[in-house]
Amino acid sequence: MGSYDSQDVVRGLEAHIRLTADLISDFPLLIVHLGVIPQAESQDLALENCVKNLKKVLPLAEDLGVTICLENVPAYMPGAGFSAIGSDYHDLLTILRACKSHYLKICYDWGHANAMGRMNYESDKKRYSLDYLKKMRYHHELIDCLAPEIVYTHLHYNSAHLELDKMLRKEGGAVWDMHWGINRISDKKTAEEYKKIVQKVAENTALLKYGGKILLELVPKWAGPLLNSPGIGADKKDALESVKILRRWLNQS
Repeated sequence: MGSYDSQDVVRGLEAHIRLTADLISDFPLLIVHLGVIPQAESQDLALENCVKNLKKVLPLAEDLGVTICLENVPAYMPGAGFSAIGSDYHDLLTILRACKSHYLKICYDWGHANAMGRMNYESDKKRYSLDYLKKMRYHHELIDCLAPEIVYTHLHYNSAHLELDKMLRKEGGAVWDMHWGINRISDKKTAEEYKKIVQKVAENTALLKYGGKILLELVPKWAGPLLNSPGIGADKKDALESVKILRRWLNQS
């Protein structure tokens, strides 16, 4: 969406908005990834193009009662050749302020935010400490900034916050976006930090106000090889155990 101001992009978004309105009667919501651009291109220009395209489709979304949710997306390491629009929550805030619509909100994705926290740490270890990484501070920054606009949440797990887990880095691609079950959390400190974030989302965002949802977003293990990522994903057992963990955390909040 950010590469250019295009009628093709607008027509595609409008088609998805109409389909969402037809399929969903209770809080129709369309999750949108803003896409990627070559790292040589201007990030500011990409954001301008996103705003232009969204402004063209928001009148239709408003007429049909469809909320467009911008999702924070996986971060990409320098050298990948391209960058993702919306991996940094400041970009999402810029777009929200420019568009000023009650039908433009945020979908917070835990795994993608965890990858962004890792990218910040890898890119500038003088500014971002190991404590910043392990305590998942990027998540808290994002939620604190965008809480009034967060109406949907994707939860899954990866270990991007663990400093020694470099074997999971995907060369030239998304960093550590593994879409594991939450039951894969193996250490107590990580479980405590994850629980704090889940409870913060449930209590401090607009999720309940707008009737939004918390989605456990797990990729099936069999899909990993098809995506050239054999380590990713979860099975039915992972999903059921993760749901039990989430219910326990939320019932205690």
